Amino acid sequence: MVINHNGADEEETNPLDGKKRWTKFNPKSGRFPRDWNCFHPSRYERTMIEGERFAEFSHLCHRISRV
Repeated sequence: MVINHNGADEEETNPLDGKKRWTKFNPKSGRFPRDWNCFHPSRYERTMIEGERFAEFSHLCHRISRV
């Protein structure tokens, strides 16, 4: 398990850099839905972290209080 990563339901295009990533997540429980803004890069954290990609999943952005 990689603590700072999540799987996702589908890919979506990040509007900041135009790249598709697996960042759209709609859990059946309805708790903690995620989209591109919950991951790097986002409007909260525009830089990528070293070692950012693991199996095509991006790091969660912890600058967002709900994350």
